[in-house]
Amino acid sequence: MSECPQKSALLKAIKIVGSQTLLANAINTCQQNISNWLKSGSINPDFVLRRVVN
Repeated sequence: MSECPQKSALLKAIKIVGSQTLLANAINTCQQNISNWLKSGSINPDFVLRRVVN
């Protein structure tokens, strides 16, 4: 079974920046939100990757 696109995008973004905390800083949120999004998949993957890559 494949991962949901939201989780895949978050994991890719975490890999790019290095940690959940650094990702949270990059997209102006807190690390707890990143953790919650990984559990629930309730974030637009395009938003996350656009913020990290740009």
